[in-house]
Amino acid sequence: MLIGAILPDVTWFVMWPLLLVGIPTSFVYSFVLPFHTPFLMLIFCLIIALFLKDVRGGFILLYLGTISHFILDISEYGNYVTLLYPFDISPVSLNLFAINDDIGYILYVFLFFALLCAIIKPCKTNLHLTFRNASVLLFPLLLLIPLSTCNYVSNDFFYFDFANHSDHYDGRTILLANRPIISSNPLAIDVLGKKLNIETNSQFEVGNHITVEGVYNLKRNILLNTKVHLHNDFLKPIGSAIGFILLVILCFRTQNLIFEKEVG
Repeated sequence: MLIGAILPDVTWFVMWPLLLVGIPTSFVYSFVLPFHTPFLMLIFCLIIALFLKDVRGGFILLYLGTISHFILDISEYGNYVTLLYPFDISPVSLNLFAINDDIGYILYVFLFFALLCAIIKPCKTNLHLTFRNASVLLFPLLLLIPLSTCNYVSNDFFYFDFANHSDHYDGRTILLANRPIISSNPLAIDVLGKKLNIETNSQFEVGNHITVEGVYNLKRNILLNTKVHLHNDFLKPIGSAIGFILLVILCFRTQNLIFEKEVG
């Protein structure tokens, strides 16, 4: 389940090297975005499960982990998930809590204590994977599906549509989620390579991520009458690191128990 919970965000690491080698931003994002959906994660989890002894049980636990990831994402304020890709790419968020609210800290406290409990006991490892030929067929499918929908995503997902056709949004209220700040004075965010100014009295630092809603003024390239939410950029990396360490410890311990049982 921990592997499944981490999987939806692992594919984002593919984004940075692709951008570094000069591949257009809109193409990279439209290719990577579908991986953060329940549909492609179902295929991804099945590929991994085919390497396990218990394919069905492994798949169920992996996919339950990914579902828990998506539930938390759509519950957090400013986080949007395209739940129905490829049938509908409308972003969804319940906006129930911010990660820096009390409930966010409570979640991290539970995660930290789970890590402590795992560290207390020693771990040994003997990894064992069984290869399944079906994964050879599924892996190309995992890549071809998002590649075949790049134009669809670029035309219909609101980040891409706004970045490519800003003139269509003049005078309209728009909401842009979890965007990085690239300038603090004047305040500006990045929207898939497009710089957008933000009208606000609040002070933010370059590198912060905000969710902002406001009225777009094309002539000035600015969002007016805005509501801005600052995301906590510190908690998420710490939580991911704790989760990854916990995952490694639990995997090693489980494999050690299997090894001892087989030897015994």
